[in-house]
Amino acid sequence: MSDWNEQIIKEFRANEGKVGGYFKDNRLLLLHTTGAKSGKERVNPLVTIEDGQRLVVIASKGGAPSHPDWYYNLKA
Repeated sequence: MSDWNEQIIKEFRANEGKVGGYFKDNRLLLLHTTGAKSGKERVNPLVTIEDGQRLVVIASKGGAPSHPDWYYNLKA
């Protein structure tokens, strides 16, 4: 996991789900998955979008042509 994600996760956990900086006004969740190949637990902070009572996440890798690793772990 990148140091950047680790910092967001620490801040999220320390502040009851609230973070500052770039994500200050966004609702985040921590997605826990198991690595499809490694079997290791992974945690990814994701921005959510509300759709009624549902939370929606977008499997984006910053505009890259492939999906983020967590997408493949969920799919597996």
